[in-house]
Amino acid sequence: MALQFPGYESLDKGVYVRDSGTIEGIALKGVLKVERFVEVNEQAVVDYLQREAAVAFRKPNLILPGGMTASFGSDTSDVQKALRALPSKVLNDLKSGQTDCIQFIRSNTPARALKEGEQPNHYVTIKYNIGIPATAEGKIDETTAQKILLSPQIINQHLFLRYTLDGENLPPRETMNHLLRRGTWGDPQVIIDPARYDCSLALELQATVYDALKTAGVEDLPNISQKVLESVSLPPIETLMQSLMMASIQHQQLKRGDSPSALSDLLKGGKKGKGR
Repeated sequence: MALQFPGYESLDKGVYVRDSGTIEGIALKGVLKVERFVEVNEQAVVDYLQREAAVAFRKPNLILPGGMTASFGSDTSDVQKALRALPSKVLNDLKSGQTDCIQFIRSNTPARALKEGEQPNHYVTIKYNIGIPATAEGKIDETTAQKILLSPQIINQHLFLRYTLDGENLPPRETMNHLLRRGTWGDPQVIIDPARYDCSLALELQATVYDALKTAGVEDLPNISQKVLESVSLPPIETLMQSLMMASIQHQQLKRGDSPSALSDLLKGGKKGKGR
């Protein structure tokens, strides 16, 4: 079922827009995006990178000076591009689950480790911003709307809320109203971006979303779990590449096959802890 939000026009990819007055005679558009995703945990990052490493290991690469590699393709994800830039020995260490390599990933991902038996959280996010349409007629397309969501706010009408689901449901509306009125930062049930927070806007948008989900379930919201997983999995690979490049400069060349693990040679003592 396609979600409908009263007062908003539906665009592609789960983006909604509405007229939002004028500023100095210029028409403004309010852009709303509501999405859901599953919390990324440390083990999920490890599993995902091992799967992607196996794919990257089978792909042809361009060998660069110093043993680094590069790959091409407009449909290649950022994670795949980063993995294919790794030396084949390190890529194989990741694919096969070599201990030092996996520990490096765990130590450098922002994802938290779940306790035994703990399940990851499920979230719903509300993003809203106001911007200027790209045309003089005031029309707006999905691409422009996405840019408005990411652009700096031009007036005090920017909002980001993240709700932690209770099972498959949003938290009780009355509880959320209370938290939004208080402007509570960092409550586990709702995360509020404090930048120029507008309580009345937050309450209005929350009511819009809650009302829409009375007839449609949370499962009808766009699911961005894979996108979030990819974004959280990229930092440890980028850090790994930086460490390898630094080690390459320090050692002048990489000696392959002299030790059980390329990471043991290059990265011992160089891991970044997450400070658990």
